[in-house]
Formats: sequence, structure tokens, C-alpha cells
Amino acid sequence: MKSDHRNRISRSGLWLAASAALLGGCAAPEPGGGPAVEATELAPIVVMEQAHGKAVWDQLSVISYGTDLQFGDLAIGSTTDLELGPWRITERVTSPFQATIRSAGGLIEVADGEISEGYPTEFMVNTWARFFAAPFWMSDPGASHEYLGRVEIDGYPYDAVRITFENDPSEAWYICYITAPENEVGGGHLAMLRYTVICFGTPDAEGLEEHVAVYHQLEDVDVAGGRIIIPQVVSFHRWVGAYEDVGAGGQPNMDEELGEVLYTLLGTE
Repeated sequence: MKSDHRNRISRSGLWLAASAALLGGCAAPEPGGGPAVEATELAPIVVMEQAHGKAVWDQLSVISYGTDLQFGDLAIGSTTDLELGPWRITERVTSPFQATIRSAGGLIEVADGEISEGYPTEFMVNTWARFFAAPFWMSDPGASHEYLGRVEIDGYPYDAVRITFENDPSEAWYICYITAPENEVGGGHLAMLRYTVICFGTPDAEGLEEHVAVYHQLEDVDVAGGRIIIPQVVSFHRWVGAYEDVGAGGQPNMDEELGEVLYTLLGTE
């Protein structure tokens, strides 16, 4: 079964002038490890985790997928093995160059091949795995949550929850927009993930932009022990609204697309 949020958020045109640096700085602690935090103001997050199959996800040891990424002139094809406990990433870049890159415990290793000059290795190997796994790490240890209420975007209802992490020195935050129960696709799906982007390495408000990942297409997958819902198509946009208003209001600028990532599930263990 597939769910497509693209039909519920207006979009037209294509803006392909963004660079990977504009997305940089949305750092957060590595997912996993330690006991789960208590679900106090977390009702929508808990509903999201249940809808996406977090209990089954947590039983997996490895999930493998392919990635086709287009951000401006940057086009990357790769396959990834994501080890979930502990969190480790092995990415095999297939185009425009060939290399095997590993990420574990904050360390990056180019295990095979050569990367192109100027390629943002650490950013590229970690970022797309985090967006792929976003429905499953929002209640990790160190996370704090604030329910921002029920909002409507293009006439469709969403529950908005703001998340910060206590050991994140960048003061970045995330807002999950989760389909409300009366939404036509049913409740609990992650529709959008809004986040702060630190531009030019300046952690003050003037150096911050707000971006949003829009989860257009989700896939319901049968795996050993149950089912999980994972993304297939995620596009990235600027958020319309001021940084100072860290509320639930605003909307993605669908007329300007910074880039898009296509995920293809290859297997699970």
C-alpha cells in the first residue's frame, strides 16, 4: 500500500539552485541507544511510531535501500546498509564516482574507492539516512517534546510536535507534522519534518533558515515480525515564516524545490 502526500500539498515549478551546504548543520544525536524517553506530551509521536511500525523497526538489525538524489547540479546514486543497533551506516556510492563510505560513532571512513574533490562526505553519508529513518528516532533518549496543536495546511489537518535534543549544541529543533486521525489517509503518518538549518556555520538566529522535508510517498512493507511504513519520495523546501516564530504556523514553499530524494527498499535483516 502506498500513501502519497503530494496530492494534498500544492506544488508547481522546480527550483534547482540549492547546494548541499544549505542543508548542512541540521545535526542531532545519533539515533538509538539507551531506554526510550517517557511519552508525556508525546501522544502524536506515539501514534506516529505505532502507525509506522516502530516496534517492528526496533527488531531489525539491518535495513538496506537505494538512494537517488538530485540537489541542483548535485546528482548522487548510492546504496546503503543502515545498521540499527548500534547505528552504523555503510554507503556505496555508484555515481558520479565509486566509493564505499562508513559512518559509526561520529567517525567517517572511506573504505574503498575515491571520492570527488570537495564532496561533503560526512554530511552526505549521514543526512539521508536520518531523513529515511525520521519516523523512528523522534523519541530517542535526550529528546524533549512540545505539542504545538492541530494545524491545517491546504485544508488538511496535522498534529504538530516540536522536538529538541539536550546534547545538541547547535540549538537546532525539529517539528513533525503528523496526519491527524480525520485526515483522508488516516492518522499517524509523518507528512512533513520542519527543521532549522545553520547557514555559514553561525549558530545565531540570523544564521538560521527553516527548511522542510515533505514525505510525498510512503510504502507499507511486510518484514519479518510485522510491517513498517517507510518513505519512497522526499522533497525539500524552504518554510514560509520567520525563524522567531517557532510555532506550528506557516507552510512549505512548494513552488521552490531545493531537491528531492528517492528511496528504494532493497532488503531487511
